[in-house]
Amino acid sequence: MMRFFVALCCAVLFVACSSDTITNPQSTIAVTLDGEPEVTWNIADGKTSVIVQFFVRDGAGFPVSDSDFDVSLLVDGKLDNESLLSKNSEELEADLALGLLLDSSYSMLQHQPPAFRPMIEAAKTTIDNAKAIWDSRPGTFTWDAVWFDQFLHRQVGSWKSSDLLGIPQPQAGTVTKLFAAIDYQANRMRTAYNDGIANGPRDRHVMVVFTDGADNYSWFNNAGTSLSKTTAAGAAFQTFGAGPVTMQDVLAAIPTHPRLTVHVIGFGSNVATDELKSIANAGKGVYLQNPSTTDIQGLFDRVSQEFLTLQVRGATIPLQPGDYQFELRIKSKHTGASDTVKFRFHAGDNTARKL
Repeated sequence: MMRFFVALCCAVLFVACSSDTITNPQSTIAVTLDGEPEVTWNIADGKTSVIVQFFVRDGAGFPVSDSDFDVSLLVDGKLDNESLLSKNSEELEADLALGLLLDSSYSMLQHQPPAFRPMIEAAKTTIDNAKAIWDSRPGTFTWDAVWFDQFLHRQVGSWKSSDLLGIPQPQAGTVTKLFAAIDYQANRMRTAYNDGIANGPRDRHVMVVFTDGADNYSWFNNAGTSLSKTTAAGAAFQTFGAGPVTMQDVLAAIPTHPRLTVHVIGFGSNVATDELKSIANAGKGVYLQNPSTTDIQGLFDRVSQEFLTLQVRGATIPLQPGDYQFELRIKSKHTGASDTVKFRFHAGDNTARKL
């Protein structure tokens, strides 16, 4: 699994982290479960399976790649290695549906250097990184992209990641329909979830929003516009309008999706920071802000850690009926720092469950 940046320049604001000062973030490590552990019993072979999803973070709250720590799974203090499920086991399958939401307003060309091309290149790299990870682990990775100015634009059909590079360059005079774009993408992803796309218990839907400005056009109703277009390379997309959408509409739409996480990147000095923080909070994601055009790829890499470092581990164990203690232990390969999560579970019959 490829490694991602674990820190950015000091200009980046990571609002999900604690404000406490940590002298050496790498000196501590913490594991947190993502959702409830799955405990099931197989009547055919009498074995109980325990599967956990989790993140590992350093002392500054940054996610840590699994190449940097060791994992131990124990039941009542021990576990036969033969019971451990391989990381590539189908039992650990987890799907990811990623929705990109990219600002294509004219202001993206007015930074020095211009930010539009670096943004779509970083978006392409994010897709390539995710695909490389899912090529070596069980589960399915899907993605799509929406970009916005005074209209919304969405890819039509299946795009290659390189098709992102053909998104048309912003035109002078366009404005920003940010709220309408987020509302559209949240509802579209909820529909996909309801239609069976990445809707299993370990699956995730993630939206990544990148914008360099405040919304100034979602109040206007241009829903009557709908045009079919193609990029210079021949990739199909649709340009369309939207009815009036408010910030309150956005904050109400995001939680209607049961498994959606929204991460927001606010770029430049003209972003509406409080609004973007509220959107990230509604989506239980992170908000990053950076006024510099020099490390857009770093911003995407940093936010990618929030979904590409999610770990899934488990074991299938021949246990007699009874109650047991499960331990998930992680230990840094570099510092020796460690952390443990423990919980009780019932095994060995059809009432198997986390207690």
